[in-house]
Amino acid sequence: MRINSIYNTKLSLDDIIEHMMRYLIDVEVRNKPYISIVSKKQLWFGDGVHFKHADDYIKKGLRANAGFRIPTDIECEKKERFYGYPALQKPWKTLNQITNKAIRNKIQLETFKGKELEDIRLLIGRGYVREDGSLDPNQTKGISVYILFMADSQFREAQNKWIQSQPMWIRYQVVRNQHTHLDILKERQRAAQKTVSDNRKLINQNEWKELDSAVDMEQIDWSEDGDQDE
Repeated sequence: MRINSIYNTKLSLDDIIEHMMRYLIDVEVRNKPYISIVSKKQLWFGDGVHFKHADDYIKKGLRANAGFRIPTDIECEKKERFYGYPALQKPWKTLNQITNKAIRNKIQLETFKGKELEDIRLLIGRGYVREDGSLDPNQTKGISVYILFMADSQFREAQNKWIQSQPMWIRYQVVRNQHTHLDILKERQRAAQKTVSDNRKLINQNEWKELDSAVDMEQIDWSEDGDQDE
């Protein structure tokens, strides 16, 4: 696996994700509406809505910086028939691992008191909400969407006003992240003892509860997911 970006060779792939998230923090979160919602796929493939004024290496997203080509289903099937096992695979697992590690270590753990991003909060969540309000069945196991927002309560009115002005499916996504955020943190805590202290600090960050999507939960129909992982 390539360690450094092919577009900015001084940066690791972890650094690319960190720069993309910090760009959002500087441009969207520290300015009105003091909140930013970005999907993992937007980080992987780049997205003009969020990154149109960013440096080129940020615009390109993680996949391009890693130099990964996405093989077609037909190519994967041919290789499997030839070798007898899935010799050619799409890089989703690798991209996922890089993204999860970078965001946790370089963004989320920097939101503690005394750290560089102590004024920022990161709301993670499991599952991607489609435009019809349902969950994408291909994106239910891991973190699909990140919500960055200013922690101080003085920004909450502007944040909630912005959330409530969005299409319903985006408001549902905020609710989905709120609904699954603590579950992910607690699962991490059970999985690795060394993360217990950090996760306790993250669990105690509760500003996300003040985000108000003005959504009637009874109108949301999300089937319960089975055993989950990231």
